[in-house]
Amino acid sequence: MKIILPILDIIIHVAANIARYALLFVALLLLTVTGVFLRTLRQVGGRGSISELAAKLSSANEKMLDMLKNASRHKPANIKELTSTEKGRRRLIAGALLLIFILASYPPSHWGPWYLYQKGTASYYADEFKGRTTANGEIFDPSQLTAAHKDLPTGITVLVINRDNKKSVYLKINDRGPYVKDRKIDLSAAAAEKLGISDAGLAEVDIYTRRSILR
Repeated sequence: MKIILPILDIIIHVAANIARYALLFVALLLLTVTGVFLRTLRQVGGRGSISELAAKLSSANEKMLDMLKNASRHKPANIKELTSTEKGRRRLIAGALLLIFILASYPPSHWGPWYLYQKGTASYYADEFKGRTTANGEIFDPSQLTAAHKDLPTGITVLVINRDNKKSVYLKINDRGPYVKDRKIDLSAAAAEKLGISDAGLAEVDIYTRRSILR
């Protein structure tokens, strides 16, 4: 089960990203078709007959279908072929941008598998700590998703889940604390908002991290 759940988490996120970019592709395709339609209307300019308009639209539709068919039949080119032509370079740049978008929406630091490290109470920083230097030398910014922990190494990413509402957030450990008895982790204001504890101030949470730093 410890292996299956992280794999399912990755599959769900990848599927969500694929669906998101598929919808974006469909939207761009519809915009392209709309552009072709409007350009055809301008070319006709109200002077041609309905039959001429229909013929132009039919021709534009056939061109669009041919483009899609050619794209589906296109064989993958190697890097040398891609960089040797302007069209190939554009494809390479588009592919790189798509990869960047996917990694930005679900970066490697969020990938599993995750293992339960600790259960306990979470609190969040008071506003008076804004601008102070954290344990790893960063300036504390309550708008960033960060947290303080007594034992976990600074610089790592942890997954924190609110046990009451099941909301979760990925956080970077960049400070030490909390130094109040029975509290396990101190969150930034942004992290507390993500977990839905801004009003209550405290919540029971599960802290997940990677196996390599388990106690």
